[in-house]
Amino acid sequence: MDEGHRRIILPHLDPSQSNITVRDEEFHYLKNVIRLKAGDTLKVLDGRGWEIDALIKEIKKKSLTLEVTNKRYHERKRAFRLTLIQAVLKGEKMDLVLQKATELGVDIIVPVFTEHTVLKSTRKFKHWQRVCLEATRQAKRIYMPELLKPCEFKDAIEAANGKHRFILHEKSESTVKGLLGRSILGDVFVAVGPEGGFSHEETRYAREKGFEAISLSENILRAETAAIVSVFLFSLLLSR
Repeated sequence: MDEGHRRIILPHLDPSQSNITVRDEEFHYLKNVIRLKAGDTLKVLDGRGWEIDALIKEIKKKSLTLEVTNKRYHERKRAFRLTLIQAVLKGEKMDLVLQKATELGVDIIVPVFTEHTVLKSTRKFKHWQRVCLEATRQAKRIYMPELLKPCEFKDAIEAANGKHRFILHEKSESTVKGLLGRSILGDVFVAVGPEGGFSHEETRYAREKGFEAISLSENILRAETAAIVSVFLFSLLLSR
């Protein structure tokens, strides 16, 4: 079995523990999906830098116990953080953005409600957390992105204090080509709109707060495509 499958993420893990109890979804994954047994080994991460080698000590009906055999802490490889301010999208589109943004290396995701947002509910927040967790495991990331609770667009814009702040706007004269020649040193915030884009008022407000409007393409991109391209682009620029 690929070692990548033998790993779980427990966000509330205490790295000082010598034994770890696994329940719920992670228990089901280990016991019923990849069918590990007592004596098998795996890796446990907390999504915040700790990676633990463990051995399955005991399997019960609804939980299993792991014995810690080794642990190590990984420092972040990238000095600066990338925050995606993402307008909440409908159904699987939001799941796709969260999944791909996680795979591509986003650090923080801020779901926001905008004037053109169709879904204005926080009911899916736990589901979104699960999407990010599973994408982190699949991508073999050490650090899981921080998913903030949904808020109003203006609140997220007001709180953004990074050196580099951008808002996507298809009619902007500033383009990706211009960014490729610039030195991006510092935290980056990029705001991506919903289906239908940001309103004129929202774009104006963001620009007043120091956000630079940029266009990704001459073509009109779907909201989920724009988000994925943005994370890829800025992850690339921050890694140079």
